[in-house]
Amino acid sequence: MTTDASATEEIAEVPPLGTDRHELLRAQLRRVLPHLLGPLDSAPLDDIEAHGDWQVIRRGEVLFHQGDAGDALYVVLSGRLEVRYDDGITERVVGNVARGDVVGEMSVLSGDPRSGTAVAVRNTVLARFSAEAFQYLCQRYPQILLYVSRTVIRRSQSISSGRSFEQPVVNVVLLPSDPEAPVRDLAERLSDALRPTMRTLLLDEERAENALGRQIGSDALGAVDDLRLMSWLDEQEARHDLSLYIAGPEPTPWTRRCVQRADLVLHVARADGPHRLTSAERRVVTEAPRPAQAKRALVLIHTDPERPPYRSARWIDEREVDQHLHLRWNDRQDMARLGRFVTGRSVGLVFGGGGARGFAHFGAYQAFRRIGIPVDAFGGTSMGAVIALQCALGWSKERMLSINRSSFVDRRIFQEYTLPLMAVVRGDRIHRALREVLAEQRIEDLWLPFFCVSTNLTRRSLRVHRYGPLVQALRATTALPGIVTPIVSDGDILVDGGVLNNLPGDIMGRYCAKVIGVDVATPSPPRYQGEQLPSPWMVLARRLFDPEHLRPFPSIVDIIQTAMLLGSEDHRETVQRQLDLYIHMPLPQFGFLEFDAIERLVEIGEQETLQILQEWSDREAFLREHLDAGPRGDRDTPPPPRTGFA
Repeated sequence: MTTDASATEEIAEVPPLGTDRHELLRAQLRRVLPHLLGPLDSAPLDDIEAHGDWQVIRRGEVLFHQGDAGDALYVVLSGRLEVRYDDGITERVVGNVARGDVVGEMSVLSGDPRSGTAVAVRNTVLARFSAEAFQYLCQRYPQILLYVSRTVIRRSQSISSGRSFEQPVVNVVLLPSDPEAPVRDLAERLSDALRPTMRTLLLDEERAENALGRQIGSDALGAVDDLRLMSWLDEQEARHDLSLYIAGPEPTPWTRRCVQRADLVLHVARADGPHRLTSAERRVVTEAPRPAQAKRALVLIHTDPERPPYRSARWIDEREVDQHLHLRWNDRQDMARLGRFVTGRSVGLVFGGGGARGFAHFGAYQAFRRIGIPVDAFGGTSMGAVIALQCALGWSKERMLSINRSSFVDRRIFQEYTLPLMAVVRGDRIHRALREVLAEQRIEDLWLPFFCVSTNLTRRSLRVHRYGPLVQALRATTALPGIVTPIVSDGDILVDGGVLNNLPGDIMGRYCAKVIGVDVATPSPPRYQGEQLPSPWMVLARRLFDPEHLRPFPSIVDIIQTAMLLGSEDHRETVQRQLDLYIHMPLPQFGFLEFDAIERLVEIGEQETLQILQEWSDREAFLREHLDAGPRGDRDTPPPPRTGFA
């Protein structure tokens, strides 16, 4: 594929030379308004335009601050804004506003101060309407008030759902992280992979200069020509689902413009190439404040699929990317996975803790594979993390059963008892078993993304393990308090992540667009039929001499696990609402340490998950979206507004 127009590309013309700034801005507003308000005659368009002012803000600049007076609302004509809310403790992003959306309407309607701060994450052009102009226009054209009211409702629904929401990625910049990185070839391969489902466009400096009729290789490009170029690029964005910008390793004006328009920057590098920052990365990516930058991901290209990733941390530490992906160059599945990540269709699978019941997670994953649901990243807590890693490593069912039976049953790694000063189980056998299987392997060197969580008792916080030694991460996440001795990391004491987050679907939601959670935790131990619990000596006597009349009673593990999960119960319910699919298999018939039931648990997990998936009402829609998604509709007009802010 070349950069010439193809079946997936529909090229708009650049506004002609001599077009002045006012005409360019007027044309942008006229393209947006009918989408917001429906068909309009020229007279209403002229009237609305006459009451608006133009405003251009650069990436990183603030449109308005939280607490400012609500004196105007804005229509985004091009670019993108990020709205942030500061509660006095932390500042968080509450949404994004893109072309065709309205921002600032909340305070204009209510008369209250701004509820958030709006920052440009791209160079952004807006039409500003004062509160007085808005009131006048609402009286003349009631559909404006109807549209704004619907926008407020959408925002309320988004917030109450508990799900974070983001504008789709439209502009992706491929930035070489070494001079020999095959960015053009990658862009062409990615475009080919997405062609059946999306209208994509490849943009490089040559194509932009041919369209503009002038060179871009100088910062002296005039303000009007710069606006002409921006207007043309906006039109490409409107006509295509995805624009792939091919940047260079040097900080040229074109490369800087690419990054300024980016929703996502892919740092592309050969895995065996030099890992130091290029001059473009050093200057272009860091010239805006970090919160105002586009999302950044590192794509490491591997030409030898038999050689596993090695020392990936060198690349990651230099760039501080949000995510990294390993791409086997001729692997179609890896290219499809990159396509899902870029287009906001990636699927993450998280497993919760639950002791031996966690073996059912592997069966659940087998069911996902049989149905055809792709999984792009794995995560988990405690035993759920152990199984999630085995899935990420691509273990077969036979290997999984063999290694786990050897570790958990034959070696009885949870029966290495010690003086109960810190815990009942010492943990050395667990550590040795992990090291025999994983050696010195690190999380960032896995072919597929993986994370697990532990609880940092020292800092009273959750630790997310996305980098570092796998053995240490798994040893921490499986350290059930009171049962297995904790570990020490950089002076901090780490225990099982289930204390704070037994099903980390919210963590996975930071990295994948869709999240599936499988939960095997039993809410509470069985009710005890009796007035009081038996003494330890009575239990021992019954076991030896009268086992048939021994009443079931909660073990120390059951009591500790249930007490631990109670602390994260509210959080688990919040996570459930955020998941795209929640599967709960409590399996109360199996004990927490019943590891010898591994085969039955895997089989039950697969069969129960298959049944749930077959009855899942959204299954076909989910598969269509993530496997066979069609074109995203007519992009000649901006996408429907998602929410209003501030």
